[in-house]
Amino acid sequence: MAKEHMQGAQLSMFLPAKVLRGMRPHMGDIEAETEAWDDYQEPGVSGPGMRKKKQFMWQNKLDESSDDDLYDSIASEGVHTPVPIQHYGKNKTRLAGGHHRVAAAYDINPDMEIPVEHGNRTEFRRS
Repeated sequence: MAKEHMQGAQLSMFLPAKVLRGMRPHMGDIEAETEAWDDYQEPGVSGPGMRKKKQFMWQNKLDESSDDDLYDSIASEGVHTPVPIQHYGKNKTRLAGGHHRVAAAYDINPDMEIPVEHGNRTEFRRS
């Protein structure tokens, strides 16, 4: 798949979990966790800033990956299915999916290499 907007730059086929976890997640993923955050907070406690929401999101993704055996599979075999990286704007990227895989891999080994696929907004349009 040609990426004209990258001006011929070589795109990585694998990235470490710590790099992927550091990417901006899709806002829909953070917003989905906001309801869980609101349930978690005591009444009268104000909501978190974006950093705390992201941390809460990653912890939830890690917990969920442990519940469905994904964590154990990644610990023994690594990540097989590429996670989508969405390119938009001028040199901006965001993690467009695969958050459970990234959370588990990061917890196991932040340097674990994860296969990635690159696309733009239309290729990774969320339904």
